[in-house]
Amino acid sequence: MQKQRDAKMPSNRARISKTASEHGKWSLYAKICLTNEWRGTIPKIGVVMEIKITCKGADLLPLDAIEEFQGGLKKRTKRDIDLIIKSIEKYGFSFPFFVWNGSGHNYCLDGHGRIQALAEMRRRGVSLPLFPVDYIEAADEAEAKQKLLRINSQYGKMTVDSVMEFTEGLMVDWDELELIGNIKIKEEENDSVYTKIIKAPIYKITGEKPTLIELCDTSKAEKIIQEVKRAQISDDEKIFLINAATRHYIFNYAKIAEYYAHASKDMQALMEKSALVIIDFKKAIELGYVKLINKLADEYYTEYEREKEDDI
Repeated sequence: MQKQRDAKMPSNRARISKTASEHGKWSLYAKICLTNEWRGTIPKIGVVMEIKITCKGADLLPLDAIEEFQGGLKKRTKRDIDLIIKSIEKYGFSFPFFVWNGSGHNYCLDGHGRIQALAEMRRRGVSLPLFPVDYIEAADEAEAKQKLLRINSQYGKMTVDSVMEFTEGLMVDWDELELIGNIKIKEEENDSVYTKIIKAPIYKITGEKPTLIELCDTSKAEKIIQEVKRAQISDDEKIFLINAATRHYIFNYAKIAEYYAHASKDMQALMEKSALVIIDFKKAIELGYVKLINKLADEYYTEYEREKEDDI
């Protein structure tokens, strides 16, 4: 009875050919189906959610042809995976996998988090395309592991000022990013030694006090607001769009720092509360401007207290 049922069931490739030819979409659809054939499922045309591929690589591979290589080196929470999924949904698949082809296996050197995120997206019903990969050369597994460690190493650090300057004019969702591990911390005399004490900028008077108009460029926002006011839309829609126009404000943090140095104590306190300046890293964490996972926060403060004791 089972053999009779099996004989009537067409193969995956036969179903691919038939379905794709019916819809006249062999090239694209066949690639999607052949990818899904790794797990024995055929997506339905019209309901397939697509992942945008926004990069190019040396080759294209289905997800199941790429094997994880780092084992338990790096742990990720459900939140980490959800953030990666959110990034893929928003910006597409933006960076090729780095792959070492060892003994006929495509071992992943960079992209393990995306492998987990894509597997979760597939579990939720998203159909996966072929993914760009770049091949990394390594003589053996030991050298491949050395290269993986270097991919995960961070040889540079960001400062609060450099992040603020780089993101000036951008609307950044800080909840999507985990930048704290990259924030530059105080250097000792030996450049290779770092402490967990983050050196906040010191705001001193270096010139004349700027005017308030100089601190923020509102010209683009004001232009948009005028257009909104003239538009034939409801009053509620106007209120919403006028509020949204403030995202185009561009703050001049160099002049803000100079103004802060000249300002009264009350004004300075309010500027700190609005994160226009950061003089206390711990306070910035408490106010929610710098986000740490609980475990990392505990480790930070534990190490910080130890170093303070060592300095005594």
